[in-house]
Amino acid sequence: SELSLDLPSGQVAAVVGESGSGKSTLLSILAGFEAADGGEIHWDNQAANTWSEDRWAEFRRRQRETI
Repeated sequence: SELSLDLPSGQVAAVVGESGSGKSTLLSILAGFEAADGGEIHWDNQAANTWSEDRWAEFRRRQRETI
Protein backbone atom coordinates (compact mmCIF):
# COMPACT_ATOMS: atom_id res chain seq x y z
CA SER A 1 0.00 0.00 0.00
CA GLU A 2 1.05 3.57 -0.60
CA LEU A 3 0.42 6.52 1.65
CA SER A 4 1.15 10.18 1.20
CA LEU A 5 0.18 12.59 3.96
CA ASP A 6 0.99 16.25 4.35
CA LEU A 7 -0.35 18.06 7.41
CA PRO A 8 0.25 21.75 8.04
CA SER A 9 1.45 22.72 11.49
CA GLY A 10 -1.44 22.72 13.96
CA GLN A 11 -3.58 20.39 11.84
CA VAL A 12 -5.28 17.49 13.62
CA ALA A 13 -5.71 14.07 12.03
CA ALA A 14 -7.04 10.70 13.18
CA VAL A 15 -6.04 7.23 12.04
CA VAL A 16 -9.07 4.96 11.87
CA GLY A 17 -9.67 1.49 10.47
CA GLU A 18 -10.60 -2.07 11.22
CA SER A 19 -8.69 -4.19 13.70
CA GLY A 20 -5.51 -5.47 12.10
CA SER A 21 -5.43 -2.86 9.35
CA GLY A 22 -2.05 -1.41 10.45
CA LYS A 23 -3.00 1.68 12.49
CA SER A 24 -0.60 0.92 15.34
CA THR A 25 2.15 -0.06 12.91
CA LEU A 26 1.75 3.21 11.03
CA LEU A 27 1.97 5.25 14.23
CA SER A 28 4.99 3.25 15.41
CA ILE A 29 6.74 3.95 12.11
CA LEU A 30 5.88 7.66 12.25
CA ALA A 31 7.29 7.83 15.78
CA GLY A 32 10.48 6.00 14.81
CA PHE A 33 9.82 2.93 16.98
CA GLU A 34 9.73 0.69 13.89
CA ALA A 35 11.39 0.92 10.49
CA ALA A 36 9.25 1.04 7.36
CA ASP A 37 9.63 -1.79 4.83
CA GLY A 38 10.07 0.80 2.09
CA GLY A 39 9.54 4.37 1.09
CA GLU A 40 10.53 7.49 3.00
CA ILE A 41 9.36 9.33 6.09
CA HIS A 42 9.77 13.09 6.20
CA TRP A 43 9.24 15.34 9.21
CA ASP A 44 9.67 19.08 8.61
CA ASN A 45 11.19 18.36 5.18
CA GLN A 46 13.85 16.10 6.71
CA ALA A 47 14.31 12.47 5.66
CA ALA A 48 13.52 10.95 9.03
CA ASN A 49 14.05 7.36 7.91
CA THR A 50 17.81 8.08 7.96
CA TRP A 51 17.85 9.38 11.55
CA SER A 52 19.80 7.65 14.30
CA GLU A 53 18.01 6.33 17.38
CA ASP A 54 19.35 9.32 19.34
CA ARG A 55 17.84 11.70 16.77
CA TRP A 56 14.49 9.89 16.98
CA ALA A 57 14.57 10.13 20.79
CA GLU A 58 15.22 13.88 20.54
CA PHE A 59 12.33 14.22 18.08
CA ARG A 60 9.95 12.32 20.38
CA ARG A 61 10.92 14.51 23.36
CA ARG A 62 10.21 17.68 21.38
CA GLN A 63 7.06 16.45 19.62
CA ARG A 64 5.18 14.65 22.39
CA GLU A 65 1.85 16.09 21.23
CA THR A 66 2.45 14.78 17.71
CA ILE A 67 2.67 11.15 18.65
